[in-house]
Amino acid sequence: MFSLENRVALVTGGEHGIGKGIAGVLHKAGAKIVIGGIDEAAGQQVAKELGGLFLKLDVTRQSDCQSAIAEIEKQFGQLDILCSNAGIFPQANWGSCAVPPWKWPIAASLSMR
Repeated sequence: MFSLENRVALVTGGEHGIGKGIAGVLHKAGAKIVIGGIDEAAGQQVAKELGGLFLKLDVTRQSDCQSAIAEIEKQFGQLDILCSNAGIFPQANWGSCAVPPWKWPIAASLSMR
C-alpha cells in the first residue's frame, strides 16, 4: 500500500457508506482524517474510530466550507487531500418543494449558496 504519512485528508460525507470506507483506506495509508458532514453523531463516531476529527459541514454552504478549511489549517497546518464525496438523496414530493429536487445534487456537487 502507498504511504500518506504526514498528510491530512478531508472526506466530505465520510460519516456513512462509501465516504466512511474511503476515510478508512486513507487512514490505513497513514493520513490524518477529517470527516466533514451533517450527521454529527455518526461523524463523531467515525472520527473517533479513526483517531480523527469531525467537522459539521454542509457542502452546499460556502461559509461552512470556508470555516472547515480554516479549522483544518488551525489544527493541522495543512490540507493535502480533499475527497469530495458528499451527496444527497432527495426524499420529497416534487410539488411541495420550493427548490425542485433535481437541483439538490447540483447544489451539493457544483455550487454553494
